[in-house]
Amino acid sequence: MVNQNESFTGSAHSFCEDYPVKTPLKTIEDYLSSLPVPIRETLQALRATIKSVVPEMEERLSSGAPFFWYRGRRAVGFGVAKTHLSFYIMHGDVLKTHSKDLADYDTSRTVIRFTQEKPLPTELVQKLVRARLEEIELRPT
Repeated sequence: MVNQNESFTGSAHSFCEDYPVKTPLKTIEDYLSSLPVPIRETLQALRATIKSVVPEMEERLSSGAPFFWYRGRRAVGFGVAKTHLSFYIMHGDVLKTHSKDLADYDTSRTVIRFTQEKPLPTELVQKLVRARLEEIELRPT
């Protein structure tokens, strides 16, 4: 098992000898509590930043990762991968239209990859969440 005070460098599934968890994760709290402390703290901060934009967004696991839903649509989410943490914007053009803001990060069409050593700035996350919510407002269904 990884020392809970050390930096996490393995996959989400390798930080614990007996992973995968025998009991299915049912809540975002379950998901976060299954992670080493440094990773958990980084993702808890990201979660708080997301919630600061629209506190009433519904939170639930989707495809095994925490996501926030707005007006019945998946807005943003986060997760852990083998070599990085992820901030997901699974639909729309937000990552494309904000590519200059994301130049310092590894991105794809649907994800921003970051590390606990270089977390996403609060202002950037808030800007991206607002843009995604605006996209949902403009494109209902």
